[in-house]
Amino acid sequence: MNMTMYGLMFAGVSSIALGIFHIPRIWGIVFTSWHAEINSLSILNRKLVNTVFFAFCLALVTLGTLTLFLVGSDFQFDRFQVWFLALCLLFWVWRLIWQIVYFPYSRLKPGSRLLSLHIALIVIFAVNAVAYAVPVFAALIDCCKN
Repeated sequence: MNMTMYGLMFAGVSSIALGIFHIPRIWGIVFTSWHAEINSLSILNRKLVNTVFFAFCLALVTLGTLTLFLVGSDFQFDRFQVWFLALCLLFWVWRLIWQIVYFPYSRLKPGSRLLSLHIALIVIFAVNAVAYAVPVFAALIDCCKN
């Protein structure tokens, strides 16, 4: 197994872990004020937030699982698999930018615990983006050679 496969394995496992992390009940454990904040919303908004979190959870677990299946298959990715990897790359690049721009630590002003989480998420998102970028760019280079 080469580094590309290990990168994709990390991306798959971290996607599944982040998907599980987005289950709303887990947020109440990590962010102690979560229940108070969510209960201050109207019932409709609470349902919307929970629906978005649940959908995001399912999407991340699905992307992670499909990525792990890809790692288990032949390394010669076909066109569909490269498109899948390219879409995952775009997602993780967007999520990395979103984490930096939309959740800047200076505006959040929480504590050192959230700063550690913020930095860890940036690193995970960057590693995931690189993990998906390597096979996509390798496929593009290989396509241009032929």
